Amino acid sequence: MNQVKKYIKIIIGCLLISLGVNLFIIPSKLVASGIIGISNILNYDYGLNIPVLIFIINFWTLWLVYMVYDIKGLKKYLLPSLLIPLLIYLTSFIHINLSNEVEELLIALFGGLIMGYGYAFLYKEGYKVGSINILEDMFNDFNEKNTRWISRGFDFLLIFLTLQNYGLEQTLYSVIVIVIIRYLTTKATIGISDSKAFYIITTKEKDVRRYLLEELKYDFTVFDVEGGYSKRKNKIIMTVIPTKDYFRLKEGIKLIDKNAFISITDNYEVLNKDVEISAEE
Repeated sequence: MNQVKKYIKIIIGCLLISLGVNLFIIPSKLVASGIIGISNILNYDYGLNIPVLIFIINFWTLWLVYMVYDIKGLKKYLLPSLLIPLLIYLTSFIHINLSNEVEELLIALFGGLIMGYGYAFLYKEGYKVGSINILEDMFNDFNEKNTRWISRGFDFLLIFLTLQNYGLEQTLYSVIVIVIIRYLTTKATIGISDSKAFYIITTKEKDVRRYLLEELKYDFTVFDVEGGYSKRKNKIIMTVIPTKDYFRLKEGIKLIDKNAFISITDNYEVLNKDVEISAEE
């Protein structure tokens, strides 16, 4: 049943993205983020088919993932990468009358919100959308550094191309769309706070400590705890890190101990962050 709900959410997410593109972005000649954005520009300038472009680009990046990681690496990319262009094509025949009475600002807001919530559905289920996310993850695996600069840099490129081709007004409205999408996807993935608190229980405590201190350069605190039911004694490693290093720590712990218990909470303010509460070496 849980799997059915998961796939329903994935379909809803892809459908929302597709409707946002066809009902708001294309009719108003706006530019969205990522591969959809570059497909918008190629469609406006050269008449190229948007779903076909998205499919071709995603196909080649999926092939690259297969060559690097094998078939198991495709899991979190495959369905959205194929379903989004298909649904954009199937919903391209749906039209609403966006008359001159509808403000361009409202169109940009609604387009960004619908697409942003679509991306949020997918991210919450652990899926990634399109070629830019694939490239980010691949670079992150090889250099263990935060690679969100790839998507941000690509969006800046889209904004620059929009400004060059369609003028300042369309650029500003497109920026609204991109910012809303990025805000909602970031909120869905890691929240919007400045820092995260990690609570970790692992059988490979020394390796996790070493990773925190030597690789990430963050201090931690260790608590002695006892299971409420099992009465089993454990240690909890607690650390607070900037949100920008959220993925590095989470994925690093999973690589060290795939069975580790990890609880992650948002921190909206941290005072005296360098004070050590209690730690056992």
